[in-house]
Amino acid sequence: MNSVWKWCAVLFLATSMVAQTSSPPKAKKSKPATLTAADVQALKDAIASQQAALAAQQQEIQQLRDELHRKDQAVTQVQAVATDAATKADAAAILKRFASKAFRRPATDAELFTGLAGTAARF
Repeated sequence: MNSVWKWCAVLFLATSMVAQTSSPPKAKKSKPATLTAADVQALKDAIASQQAALAAQQQEIQQLRDELHRKDQAVTQVQAVATDAATKADAAAILKRFASKAFRRPATDAELFTGLAGTAARF
């Protein structure tokens, strides 16, 4: 058993020494990319194209904001008209209720006098 441990220790030491002495792989030196005038012009064209697209998008955003503002104003105006119409409808309903038989116009002065006397008697 003792000899088995010795052989394991020898194998372990041998493999660890081989692993430590191996050299790392050499990195390949890459040549610097040469930049031509055509490459520079292509980059300038790409930037100009992106700037034009950005300007078009900003203009479209402004148009959409203006349209939203107009629609908001239209909604506000419609709400004001609807509120006014509801107020007038309520007033008309109240007037119609008061114009019923109890508040009809007296036909003669005597009927007016009788109506006023009856009203005064209630108070």
